[in-house]
Amino acid sequence: MFGCYTEAVPAINMLRSPRVYADAPFFAAAFWSQVAISTTLLLAFIVISVMLLKLKRGAAIAHTCFVVVLFGYLIVPGGLWLLPNGVGDSVARATGIANMGTGLLLFFPVPFLYLLISTACVNIARYRIKVTFKATAGPSTPFRVASGRSG
Repeated sequence: MFGCYTEAVPAINMLRSPRVYADAPFFAAAFWSQVAISTTLLLAFIVISVMLLKLKRGAAIAHTCFVVVLFGYLIVPGGLWLLPNGVGDSVARATGIANMGTGLLLFFPVPFLYLLISTACVNIARYRIKVTFKATAGPSTPFRVASGRSG
């Protein structure tokens, strides 16, 4: 939730006083694009966290997939910095302030530590739950709920 707050503060500041830079003519477009992507990733992690708390079946896979997407999102803007004609400068300038929320996931308290540990724990738990479920349910256990009617 703190990531959502740190994502909202630069966006609100940008709404109150938009900035224009001569060397970064596409700053606003780059900033708002990155804020939208970052906010979407943060909201996805919130939804996945609720799914994990409810022990939903696909939550561990969703968590792992979004961690991979987040790592991809870490790399792609860096590659866009190389674009010519002020586009790269605009992306580079916007990257520092538009990704404050996802930056917390990636770099706090130690770079990549939280995501690596959480992904490992979630997948280990998923495996253990699956093994336990198979051991207790077995292939011959019916999954039908009795209706209470005879006949």
